[in-house]
Amino acid sequence: MKTHPNASHSRRDFLNSLFAGVLGAGILQVARHRSAWAQALSSAATPGDFEIQKVAGDVYFALAQPWALPNSNAAIFVNSADVSGKPM
Repeated sequence: MKTHPNASHSRRDFLNSLFAGVLGAGILQVARHRSAWAQALSSAATPGDFEIQKVAGDVYFALAQPWALPNSNAAIFVNSADVSGKPM
């Protein structure tokens, strides 16, 4: 392996690279845990967390209650290709 004659790799360069790698891996690990936590919260929604209102023909509005932790509103469009009338 050839290196440039004026190139020098110091211990400081190595430690900086190592630190950056460890820091990056730590950030990715935290992001993975936060993502799993958010998915667990979103799947834990109970029927009392939203008030479903019919807006028009096959259009509904899900209004999040103020006490619901994953507090967000949603529009629901019902069509035969995506929503079935069968209970789960």
